[in-house]
Amino acid sequence: MINRFYKKGRRLIEITPSGIVVVIFSAVALFISFFVVIGYVSAKQHSSYIPEISVGSKFQSPETLETKELSNQWYKLKATDSGNIRVENMKGEVILANLTYFFQYENDHIGNHLKNVSVNILNDSVMIITGSVYDDVISSISLTVCRNRPKMDVTVKTSYLSGRTVLRESLIAEFKSPVSEVYLKNSDIDSKPLSGEYWVDKQGVRFGKGSTSALIYHTPGVSSLQLNSRKNLLFVNLDYSLDHPFIKIPFQADGAGKWIDISASQYKPGDERINIFSLHFGLVPEVLPRFMPVPGGYLAGYIFTEHTDGGDLRTHRAAYFGSENIKYSKDAVGGFSGHGIPVTKSVFYEEFDEGLNGLPDITNSEREYLELLDQLHLLGNDLCLHTPEEGNSTRSTMREAIMFMKERYDSRSWIDHGMYQGNNNREAFTADGLDSTSQYYAGDLWEEADTRYFWSPAVEAIRFANTMPSLDESLKELKFQTLFTEFWRRYNFLRLYKDKNTFQAFGIILQGHFPMLELNSQRPFMGHSFPTPLYWKNPTYSGQFYSWTTEFAYNGVTRHLDSANAVDEMRHLDLLIKKRGVFFNHGYYVRNHKLDEILALHEGELIINPYFDKVLAYMDQKRDEGGLLLTTVRDLLDYRLQVENIVLDYKPDGSIDVVNNNHQEVKGLSLAVRCNPESIILKGAEYRFKQVLDDTIIWFNLPAETSVNLTFNHRVK
Repeated sequence: MINRFYKKGRRLIEITPSGIVVVIFSAVALFISFFVVIGYVSAKQHSSYIPEISVGSKFQSPETLETKELSNQWYKLKATDSGNIRVENMKGEVILANLTYFFQYENDHIGNHLKNVSVNILNDSVMIITGSVYDDVISSISLTVCRNRPKMDVTVKTSYLSGRTVLRESLIAEFKSPVSEVYLKNSDIDSKPLSGEYWVDKQGVRFGKGSTSALIYHTPGVSSLQLNSRKNLLFVNLDYSLDHPFIKIPFQADGAGKWIDISASQYKPGDERINIFSLHFGLVPEVLPRFMPVPGGYLAGYIFTEHTDGGDLRTHRAAYFGSENIKYSKDAVGGFSGHGIPVTKSVFYEEFDEGLNGLPDITNSEREYLELLDQLHLLGNDLCLHTPEEGNSTRSTMREAIMFMKERYDSRSWIDHGMYQGNNNREAFTADGLDSTSQYYAGDLWEEADTRYFWSPAVEAIRFANTMPSLDESLKELKFQTLFTEFWRRYNFLRLYKDKNTFQAFGIILQGHFPMLELNSQRPFMGHSFPTPLYWKNPTYSGQFYSWTTEFAYNGVTRHLDSANAVDEMRHLDLLIKKRGVFFNHGYYVRNHKLDEILALHEGELIINPYFDKVLAYMDQKRDEGGLLLTTVRDLLDYRLQVENIVLDYKPDGSIDVVNNNHQEVKGLSLAVRCNPESIILKGAEYRFKQVLDDTIIWFNLPAETSVNLTFNHRVK
């Protein structure tokens, strides 16, 4: 037995082999514990999407410099000749400390200031700041001090003298007062404690209180808003690539299936972009009405979008009416129509086209299919093309198909098909459909028929290109922080979305990889900082056409549809409602592939899968309870675009005019207000309401080009 000794002071300490083992074991345990803790903390902290930038004193206006000034009765706008901006209240207290221009172009061209700046006072209300970026991008920032409102209107015109690929262009506003409320992308409010970073879509933020307060809310004229809450920095994104994901699938004769990420706007010489938003200073309404994500007083929205691949009359009747033997919706025993659930349903025109498929006349099968579609249309389903046919379409076929769908079904949506390989369905939106030089160009036909809402595979393609880290590989490569960060992410997901206890969660993790999917397109599990647009226009590629998102292909319930997974699905729906989310479901409800779980064979009869039908019944119930709106792409996007044309006018007397600038009535306009129902006074419309936690949800119809007045009786408690 070998003993080792060392001196400690005047004592000799004996170290035995067993003692060495204990020391080594303790060191390893401490090492592992360190990374377990680091991984746990890292899993709680979400990724940042805001560039590291310091504004601070570098952009403050030195008192020695001469300033130009505009004011109203609530605040003063000051600017130096170098373009530094400051807003103060009438006591000289700073509200807005800086307004800084930030740009990030392709090839790592990054900066946070304009060159060759000039500041001009146009009149007693308007100040214009003009500057350049690399001498080939000119920015003109118009600041309008409103005479009868405590707000400043901001208009930014960006002109491109040469080609630029823009990753981000923003105005960064640095506020003196701390963040007091964040108006989240799901219409909820976040207050202390705050997350460090937020992407709030086009919602808003409130800073401070009283005469040093500031507010920005409802900004359809910009790309998005982001917030660094620790530094009181607001990023008003004029153009941000993550707000409008887009992929292009070039022609590939070999069907290789490659795609290109073209999310970043590609401006050409002579292009211009105009962004508008407003900031409110000092007299900010105590209670702010916020637009709910869906109309009618519902808390959340769910949209089934069907890719019609592989369907026939049997599968359609089973999916929509509950059984292949049911021909009419009035006899439905289940399925989508049986539960009154509308679907954005795509079709192939060749299935009822009277000759395109080589048959001289319409067949009985085609006639029955068309009769089925007519029924679904009358039930409120959103019928659209899944491209005209399963192969490439000629120009004449495209025109015939698009116009037929417009005239018969008022179709305004479109779902690409078969384009991924690169040699098929070249008329697809993500292939050559927008290329005016291609024989498969369809953009002008879509415009003529008012086809405006397109499925975008970009989110699925881009996000799933970045796969989750492997626990095994991380361990083999000794990447301990990555290992334990991913471990805790999976653990947290199982606890939240699967309601598993600690031992169950550990057991599932040890079994290997499992999908971490949310039935919520706003992805709350990814945190407040994660950009998740629900719909968008790509400024330089898609023109007037909108895209909507999907996260993954849906085959029923995750992995295998049984009683336990049906319960999991219902839990997802409950969380969707709780989080006020919206989910666009990318599904194959009539395909009946061996991996699909929508349909089932029972004693030789094709029927709706009883477990899936149970989920549909639960959704029907949640709709009846007022929590879940079951809607279509067309109806939801029509509503959301109407909301973009509604103005909230904060009046000096504390009331708010809700102004409808649309040429159509907005039905079921839904607002959340953080007060009790008795304090709400709405003049000009009859409304309904319900209380949900701290919010009162009100909804009403707002006629075209009219307004209503909303006030709050603060004496009512």
